Amino acid sequence: RGQYWDLPLDISLDQFGLDTARVTTRQFENLRAARANLSRLKANPSIIGVSNPEWVVNDGYFHFLYPNPGFSPKSPVIDWNQLTIEVKDQIQQKFPNEDFDLELGYYGYGKNYPEVSFKLSGKKSLFSAFNLYPKSDKGWVDFEPKLTFYQKTNSLIRTGKG
Repeated sequence: RGQYWDLPLDISLDQFGLDTARVTTRQFENLRAARANLSRLKANPSIIGVSNPEWVVNDGYFHFLYPNPGFSPKSPVIDWNQLTIEVKDQIQQKFPNEDFDLELGYYGYGKNYPEVSFKLSGKKSLFSAFNLYPKSDKGWVDFEPKLTFYQKTNSLIRTGKG
C-alpha cells in the first residue's frame, strides 16, 4: 500500500489472477541458510517471483587494480568489454578450478587513470590465493545473506459481462 516496485522478469500480476502481491525481504544467519530457503521458496506455489541474489554461487567479492591500457596523455580508445574478457581469461588460466564472475568497476582514459578496478565475485579461497594484481584495501567482502521474494496475497474479482 502506497509503495511501488517492479516485479522481476516482467511478471504480470494479472497472469496469476491477482491484483496485489506482497514483497518480502528476509535476512538469514548465513549463506547456507539463505541458499536452502531460496530452493524452498522457488518450489512454493504461492511465490510468484524471487530476486536473483549474487550469492547463489559466490560467497563474496573483492576488488583489484589492473594497469590501465588507456593511461596516456593521448587518451587512446579502449574496448572495455574486450579488456574484461582478456583479464577474465588470465584469471581462468591461473585458477582453473575456481568459479567466479568479473565486472569492470571503474575506468577512464588519460593520465589521471593509471589503473582500472575490477570486482571479482567468487569463493574466499580465490581471494586468498589471488596474486595476479594488487587487491584493494577493502579486502574480502561477504555477500549479505538477504533475499527478496514476491508472494500471492489475493485474487482479482472478475465482474462484468463475460
